[in-house]
Amino acid sequence: MDNQPPSDDEHPLLTDRPKKRRRAGSKRSAEKMRKLSNHTRGNHCKCKRNCMGRISDDQLSQRLDHFNSLCSKDEQDSYLAGQIRIIPVARHRLRNPDGVPNTSSFKYFVRLDDGDGNTFLEHFVCFNAFLSIYGITSARVKNIKCSLVQRGVPPKDKRGRHANRPHRFTLDVRDSITQHISSFHARKSHYSRGQKERVYLHEDLNVEKMHRLYKNAYPTNKVSLSSYKKIFYNNFNISFGYPRCDTCSTCDAYIVKCKEIQNELSACAGDDRKSEIVKEQNELRVQQEIHKRKADTFYVRKRGAKNRAKDDSTYLAIAMDFCKNLPCPNIPTNDVYYKRQLSFYAFNIHVLSTSASYFYTYDETIGKKGADDVCSFLANFLDNEVTETVKEVHIFCDSCAGQNKNYTVFRFLHSLVGERFQKISMTFPVRGHSYLECDKNMGLISTKGTVETPDDWRDRILNSRVHPSPFVVKNCDQSMFKSYSKYLKPDYKNSCPFATRPIKDFIVTENRPNEVLCRYNYNGTFEPCTIKKKITKNRTRRNSQLQALYSGPLPLNIKKYNDIQSLVRFCSRKAAEYFSNLSHVNQNETDNESNDCGDDNK
Repeated sequence: MDNQPPSDDEHPLLTDRPKKRRRAGSKRSAEKMRKLSNHTRGNHCKCKRNCMGRISDDQLSQRLDHFNSLCSKDEQDSYLAGQIRIIPVARHRLRNPDGVPNTSSFKYFVRLDDGDGNTFLEHFVCFNAFLSIYGITSARVKNIKCSLVQRGVPPKDKRGRHANRPHRFTLDVRDSITQHISSFHARKSHYSRGQKERVYLHEDLNVEKMHRLYKNAYPTNKVSLSSYKKIFYNNFNISFGYPRCDTCSTCDAYIVKCKEIQNELSACAGDDRKSEIVKEQNELRVQQEIHKRKADTFYVRKRGAKNRAKDDSTYLAIAMDFCKNLPCPNIPTNDVYYKRQLSFYAFNIHVLSTSASYFYTYDETIGKKGADDVCSFLANFLDNEVTETVKEVHIFCDSCAGQNKNYTVFRFLHSLVGERFQKISMTFPVRGHSYLECDKNMGLISTKGTVETPDDWRDRILNSRVHPSPFVVKNCDQSMFKSYSKYLKPDYKNSCPFATRPIKDFIVTENRPNEVLCRYNYNGTFEPCTIKKKITKNRTRRNSQLQALYSGPLPLNIKKYNDIQSLVRFCSRKAAEYFSNLSHVNQNETDNESNDCGDDNK
């Protein structure tokens, strides 16, 4: 994962890699596709030559299915033109003296398999049989014949290619649509950082609502919903809502490779190459099965820890994670789609044995979302919510390097063993498979409706669950946040002596006062690593005291502050007073908005 937080200032950008759409994206397109592939066989021609009677039903169905499978009207017309033969007129017989003699005569045929699968023969049929076999009209065939006689090629579909478009919008109108879509406030995905162009708009938005907002902003521009959608889908890479679960890159790559192998296998003719593809397919399945079993191991360990904690009063198992960032104010007005709002943070600690859940809540002017913040919440929870009988703690959390999986947290847990606990363990999931009880708790909190201030969010969290017990909501002030990284620095090595990113299990025990145990797969051997410095007799244990992490309110950037103030007119007087007193600084964009690893809207 990237340690840098995603910016809260993202906006949709023009791209040459738009979001993929379904083949028939609109009702009109779907109807055109349905008509194109919905030809049915007509009645028997009943001619003297018995044209359709000489052809089996299977052969007729095969020809019609192939005709329906062609992707466009031009392809179908070309296919039909290839089965029409122009011959010179042998004798002119004018039944009407005033009529114009025909310059050409035509024969019709269908190409049918002769039975061996390698040769197709031409079977001549009458005009009525030709129409019935492909389910087409005489006018369509007449148009094809005229084009063949006059130009020697089948006709081209000219629908939609004419220049008579009185309602076609100008380049200025197109630019106004592009600017309107780009004006919406968006976020990037935390778990899919590789897709840099994909952004996510508010979950309450959709294309229809955006089109209505555009008409309100530009009442003189006559732009239909279909035209707005065309620019939205073809020029932008946008999704709505926000990904709540991790996306596993390994599983995604497996799905792509499986499709490629399956396509290659269906197109392969040689037995030798086919056996190689099957072998490759089996190896890929084995690798994916191993990956899934590793992912399941994390949940098996968590269930085992939960069951043990229910029976053992000296053992505590918890899950912890930052929740989705909540906006303040969260109000039903269209202006919030274009403006930045104050971020409200919530750190959730869930006790697995009792399902008790604690929310440490604060806004972005109080604290950030870094390693010292996590240590502060853990220290408060262990000091105030955990009984003295607990001697062993097992923590389950995701592998976010900026929050949970870092040297500061590891040193903090090591410092607790020997003084309070006998053993502390941390287990991390396989990347992309980190669904925890914290995610379930966040799903219980309704993010819709009017919420103006952080206290309103706290009330909503408090009332979100009744059974088995209500959520415990704590209002954090800056006195809770401590600088554990500076406090622990004198006693520990300056740099981490082991690789933190691939760790799956981390254990600290009182039997190893200077070491920690790490392993990089769930069933491997633990490797001891020394992390404490050697302390001489004449040296004091620690020169620094535990200091406050923040010296005062964290100022907002002036741009975000102004956006919030523009929304104040939709809020109550109490909320307006709260937002007007927010600390802010008048300078260019800084990284003061958040110092987390990007766990914005998980």
